[in-house]
Amino acid sequence: MNAIDKAQPPILDVRDLEVHFRTREGLVRAVNRVSFSLRRGETLGLVGESGSGKSVTSLALMGLVPNPPGVIAGGSVMFDGVDLLKLPKKRMRNIRGNRMAMIFQDPMTSLNPTLTIGRQLTEVVRHHKGLNRHAAQERAIELLDLVGIPSPARRLGDYPHHLSGGMRQRVMIAIGLACDPEVLIADESTTALDVTIQADILGLFASIRERLGTALILITHDMGVVAGVADRVAVMYGGRIVEQAPVHELFARPRMPYTMGLLRSIPRLDEAEGHRLTPIRGTPPNLARLGEACAFAPRCDFFAAGVCDRVVPPLRPVAPEHRAACLFDVTLDTTVGAMRPAEGGAP
Repeated sequence: MNAIDKAQPPILDVRDLEVHFRTREGLVRAVNRVSFSLRRGETLGLVGESGSGKSVTSLALMGLVPNPPGVIAGGSVMFDGVDLLKLPKKRMRNIRGNRMAMIFQDPMTSLNPTLTIGRQLTEVVRHHKGLNRHAAQERAIELLDLVGIPSPARRLGDYPHHLSGGMRQRVMIAIGLACDPEVLIADESTTALDVTIQADILGLFASIRERLGTALILITHDMGVVAGVADRVAVMYGGRIVEQAPVHELFARPRMPYTMGLLRSIPRLDEAEGHRLTPIRGTPPNLARLGEACAFAPRCDFFAAGVCDRVVPPLRPVAPEHRAACLFDVTLDTTVGAMRPAEGGAP
C-alpha cells in the first residue's frame, strides 16, 4: 500500500450527509449523518449488509440519487474544496465520469443495450477529454486490454448481451477508469468475477492508485478484499457509520458488536475442522421505523435493557484513529457480565 500523506487536505470530505426517501411506510433515512474523509492515493473500504446505506451514500456523492422519491436532506460533500451538493447540474456533469467516477454493481442495467461497447467507451473520453474519433478508439482498445478483455479491438463492435457477466463488469471498470479519475467509487465491482480475474482487477486498482494517486472507495461485502486492499474501513449499519478504523486495527480489535458479528461470520483457514460459523441473528432494521435507540440493539449479544433501547450511540473515539458507535467498552473477548459503560457513553 502507498504511504498516505496525512499532512495534505483530503480530496473528499463528507460531513453529516443525509439522504431520505419518501415511501408509503414513511420517511426512510437511508443515509443518516454519515461523515468520512478520503485522501489522495487512499483506499477506503465501505462494508455492511445489504440495505445498510453503502450504495445510496455513493450515489449521493455522484449526484445520482433519484429525485423523487429521494432527496439529499443535509450535509456537505467537499471535493477538492468544492461542495458538490451546491454545484449546478452542468458543472457536476463535468466532474462526474471525469474527475470522479463510479463503477456500478450491475453492468447489465448500467450499460446501454442499444449501443456497442466501443460507442459507450469512446463517448466518455470524447466528451471529457476532447479526443477525436481515432484517438478515442485507440484509448478504448487500451482500456479493454487493461482490464483483461481478449482481442479488445474486435470487442468494440459487440453489444452488452454478447458478453458474459464478468466481461460486462470489466467493461464497466474500463469506463470508470477511462478519464483517470481522482476519486473512483467501486460498488461491488468484483462480485461477478472469478478469483483470478478479481485479483487482476484489484491489482489494476492498486496500479492506478500508485500511478495517478487515485483515491478509491471500495464498497463490498467481501471482508477478505477489504483486508487485502483497503487502508481504512468504515462499517455501515442502519444508514449510519458505526465503526471506522485503519484496516489492521479494525480486524485485530473491532469495538462495535456489529463489526464483531461480521468478522465471526467469515470462514477462516486457521479454524479447526468442524468449526461452525456464528451468524448474526435477526434481520437488518426497517429504516422507516428507526427510533431513538441503537439500531443494532435487537441483534446484539451485549444488549442492555433500559440503555441500548433508548439511546442512539454516538461515534466516539476508542483508540487512535479508531471510532465506534457503542455505549459500552466491548472487545472480542468481552463477556456480557464483564461489560462496563464507555466513558461518556451509557447514562
